[in-house]
Amino acid sequence: MSQSGSSKTLSLCILSCEDSPPYQTSSPGTPSGLVLELLKSTFQLSIDACKSKSTSSQRFSYEDVSFTVFNAKLEQYPSNFEDYDGIVIPGSLSSSYSTEPWIVTLGSKVLQIHSQKIKTIGICFGHQILAHYGGGTTSKNEEGNVGQIKFSPVTTDSELFGEEDVWLLCSHNDVICKKPINAVTIFSSENVEFQGLSYIDPSTSKPYCYTIQSHPEYSPNLPSNPRIIEDITKAFCGGGEDVKGMIEGIEWEKVKRGSERVVSGFLLGLFSS
Repeated sequence: MSQSGSSKTLSLCILSCEDSPPYQTSSPGTPSGLVLELLKSTFQLSIDACKSKSTSSQRFSYEDVSFTVFNAKLEQYPSNFEDYDGIVIPGSLSSSYSTEPWIVTLGSKVLQIHSQKIKTIGICFGHQILAHYGGGTTSKNEEGNVGQIKFSPVTTDSELFGEEDVWLLCSHNDVICKKPINAVTIFSSENVEFQGLSYIDPSTSKPYCYTIQSHPEYSPNLPSNPRIIEDITKAFCGGGEDVKGMIEGIEWEKVKRGSERVVSGFLLGLFSS
């Protein structure tokens, strides 16, 4: 947690869950890897959006964001999550229901997040593992879910997420098929019911965790370099003309607006005073 005068920095702990391209995380405390850099850029854009959305009842005072990265695949974690304002669990090529030792260890950290109501944001794999170890069920999605997808808001909290549909970029082969009992659906799509969730602390009736199945970090940063999104998509679903056609069909401004709306809603919901 960092504060300088009236300027505050949102300090986030990133539990990186992938060390192969396009992630390539090296050592704890060292931000590296394409996706993590894109993630930081997206959060900064969303912080700027939060300031314009602040109201008397939801005051957002952060000006900047800092990331400290820990490699969950190497079972490297901070000694104390309380040293940070919150946690982010991003994507991975692995499955949340895997019995790989590092995923089981990460699952124990997820149990800690839920039991202690630690402020957390989950993205794609993060969305899935927070549900899987939070009492829900995840499984293989045989149809896959790749490309520009329309997300429809289910939540009644229109101040955070609005009432109109948003378009976001997805690249995943697993899906939540049963949500945890304390999770509320905030977004769904035509083929996936639980595209976005919020987890409610029963003692305060307020959310302590938000998750999204999409990759909001892709869209605000990549229109000027579509080769990057092609490399990312290949890592998840292979190459070929289908990938090329999907990339050419992306409406960048539309998904940029959707990504900023979702992430700024998460930040306002978790870190407003």
